[in-house]
Amino acid sequence: MTGITAVVIALVTIILAAGLRMAGTLGVTETTLSQPAILGSHPPITKKVTMAIDGTARVAGTVLGIVAADGTYAPYVDTNNDGTQTAKAILLEDVAIHAATVEAVVLIHGDVIEANLTGEDANGIADLLDAGIYVV
Repeated sequence: MTGITAVVIALVTIILAAGLRMAGTLGVTETTLSQPAILGSHPPITKKVTMAIDGTARVAGTVLGIVAADGTYAPYVDTNNDGTQTAKAILLEDVAIHAATVEAVVLIHGDVIEANLTGEDANGIADLLDAGIYVV
């Protein structure tokens, strides 16, 4: 065993013995979201986005696409041709009816429980997989 190998083994042993977590050593923080019924077990990656202006409330779990004209997020509809025909994210919080710009938190990577999604179909699920969102 080389000296470097021995040092690496010793450091790993110390880390494991101390119960240190890799996330803590890499500066990554954990966030507990209030939507456990939507999220699966994979650590979620979220993003705050601007929702498209409309007069409709949206519920957590809504499958979203991105409006090509302005980059806002709106419900995925496979038959649209404005960018929202491709599923890209999952809404993680309820959004009230709004006639002005509103921001919301969406899932951009992780896994979700299909039974708790709104607006999904087979094409949308395939789109989500391409985007790094696994539907279980």
